[in-house]
Amino acid sequence: MKIRKIFILLVILKGTLMAIEEPKYTVIQTNDTFELREYTPFIVAQTEVTGNFDEMGKKLPLPIDKHSGFCVEMTL
Repeated sequence: MKIRKIFILLVILKGTLMAIEEPKYTVIQTNDTFELREYTPFIVAQTEVTGNFDEMGKKLPLPIDKHSGFCVEMTL
């Protein structure tokens, strides 16, 4: 019975899991071991900040600041 429930759940989620679009690209060069592609611009992640701009870092999965040891230069 448990296996049947898992199977039904996987069938239902299959469409959701396969819903990721592949970004458009142009093949620049190809050989036996790799393919060099040029991708059109696309959004990887997006978030909205409704409060203070300083609150933005708290929504990220990893804190990005001088105290966390992980710092990324960002320009706006």
